[in-house]
Amino acid sequence: MINSFDDGFIIVLTKLKDCVHKLQNESDVATHCEHLLISVDSERSSILEWISMIPYTSHHKLISEGRLEGTGKWLFERQEYTTWISSSDSKLLLLRGIPGAGKTYITSKVIDSLHPRPTGLKLAYFYCNRAEENRREPDSILNTIIQQLAQSDFDKNKLPKPIVDIYRDRKNNGQISSRLSFSESQGLLVQLTDMYPQTMICIDALDEVAEDKRISLLKALNHVMARSKSLVKIFATTRMNPEIVAQFKIFPRIELQPDDNVSDINQFIETRVKSAIDDSELLSGEVSDELKIEICEVLCKRSKGMFQLAALQITSLCKMFTEGDVRSSLQTLPETLTDAYNDIYHIIASQKGSAPRLALNAFLWIQCSYEPLRTETLLDAITVEVGRSGEFSSKDPIQANDLLKICPNLLILDESLNVFRFAHLSVEEYLETKPELSKASSHTEIAKGCLSLLCTTSSWDDYNNVTTRDGQYRDRHLLLYSVVFWPWH
Repeated sequence: MINSFDDGFIIVLTKLKDCVHKLQNESDVATHCEHLLISVDSERSSILEWISMIPYTSHHKLISEGRLEGTGKWLFERQEYTTWISSSDSKLLLLRGIPGAGKTYITSKVIDSLHPRPTGLKLAYFYCNRAEENRREPDSILNTIIQQLAQSDFDKNKLPKPIVDIYRDRKNNGQISSRLSFSESQGLLVQLTDMYPQTMICIDALDEVAEDKRISLLKALNHVMARSKSLVKIFATTRMNPEIVAQFKIFPRIELQPDDNVSDINQFIETRVKSAIDDSELLSGEVSDELKIEICEVLCKRSKGMFQLAALQITSLCKMFTEGDVRSSLQTLPETLTDAYNDIYHIIASQKGSAPRLALNAFLWIQCSYEPLRTETLLDAITVEVGRSGEFSSKDPIQANDLLKICPNLLILDESLNVFRFAHLSVEEYLETKPELSKASSHTEIAKGCLSLLCTTSSWDDYNNVTTRDGQYRDRHLLLYSVVFWPWH
């Protein structure tokens, strides 16, 4: 009885000691940060928006919500990861893998694993995206990370003095439109990471950063790890890119092999197949347990470690009408992403009426617009026709769901941001192989549409009815997009 009481007392005492230690750590961090922060009150939102306008939280939310429970669990059991996460040295851990292997979902898993954050740890992240201009530029990436690090966990009305000083100097000199330069951003990152005992930065898809500028971002990340007085850890993912590996050759990396994520792929396939049956998409929901098992086993073998390929193969099976057709199709499923996209593209091109033209227009606008167009603006843009003499005309309007039907499995609608995107980077890469969708051809068609619209007198009639806000081009009408961006195309 006495021993039991003593053991319980020791446990309670230990917990109290841990709580006191945690509170002391939080107090120390808060005190350290307090000297570097100044009150900004009503300026706070303006300063944060000046640093970056990229909705990084929406990007993360979209990806996390699409991730199945348990995805990426294997990573946390790898020695490379446990050694990196527990190291007392600033290090980068690079995860390399083939297209469609689920690297982005793994990044979201790493980010979510840090919530709630340990005391003294500051987290920042970014999802690169080659299809969006501002998500592939090193300046935008660093500035979005800076915006996250600048936000104090202890006083929401204060921001770091170095950032506030630069902003107010620009404002006082009438240069508020001048954003942070790359060298300023690099210096600020070092100063901000010095504020916290430990900083964790997660960057997904380094290979999607603009190729001619990628090296500057890689060098900046190395610079921050080398110069910061505090602990800085970076988790990054990439495809098999030798330039990125060479820049980070002294740091550990994990080569993502098909065997690594086999349990994730199996779970993904089983979940998708079950969903297709429950929603009556596969054989109207009448699928025997035997056939269900057979489908899952075949897809697990033929997906080759690629979530995207598995998803397309399931969609292909859903087009069959009999059990025999499904079994036959299991033997002739697309072997590669290219094969799968060829089948889909052929179906799109074979549709009747204006569907092929609308699909082509959607692809080129999503591929080459300076910024993602709001859904309403994109739907207007794809109906534009330019006559032989250059006259502008817009045909019957189209709805978002109709566009998704016209372009199955190639486009998705991001409802949180109200924009269309390619379903996967590999979709954009595939479409770029088509002569009619080369970058030169796409930019030419967009420029023709913009100029034709600008030269049509009647198109200006609605100008006064369009609400605008500085810098937020996504909120603008197609006419205003044309005014601002036609020279870029």
